[in-house]
Amino acid sequence: MGERVEQSPPRTRLYQALAEVLSEPPDWMVSPGHQWPLFTAALEVAHEEDQAAIRQTVIEMEAIPSEGQSKRLARYKALFSGLNCPQLWLYESLARDGQLAGTSAMAVWSVYESTGLVVAGTELPDHASVELAFLAYLSQQEVAMPAEATLWRRARRLFIKHHAGCWLPALGDALAHTNDSVYAPIGRLLTTA
Repeated sequence: MGERVEQSPPRTRLYQALAEVLSEPPDWMVSPGHQWPLFTAALEVAHEEDQAAIRQTVIEMEAIPSEGQSKRLARYKALFSGLNCPQLWLYESLARDGQLAGTSAMAVWSVYESTGLVVAGTELPDHASVELAFLAYLSQQEVAMPAEATLWRRARRLFIKHHAGCWLPALGDALAHTNDSVYAPIGRLLTTA
């Protein structure tokens, strides 16, 4: 993770780390769970915000052993792609509209543009990783611009209310119910983040 993110508040780092693990397993996921930036951020959020559910998830993540990158990637693909995978949608439009690039995707795109951001790259704007990265951005802006903190906090809360909070907790719950030793705790964390 970059220097700016490492110096960010725990909530920002939590959103960013969740974005990374839902994109594809980042290099740091080969380490044991207690060495992950996600673990550290979740531990700090649990402490700062007195979140018992996050504390419990941190305990589960602490027990995750190291695993090679190819195995982490195979685990990810088994959950999110392929013929025999559970139906875990990583796109808001699939989860809420039943179709890829549906109205939810266009609505999210508009929200990003209203804050001056443009989604670059190959991922659709309503992918879980993009929405979580956007929440990290809003959370970071809250701290970086103290005079406008209330506006950024309101934008974050509205985005959670109208988008991320409408489907990411359900994705987290579905992940938790896979009982996958790596992604189930991440799913439980996603339901509380």
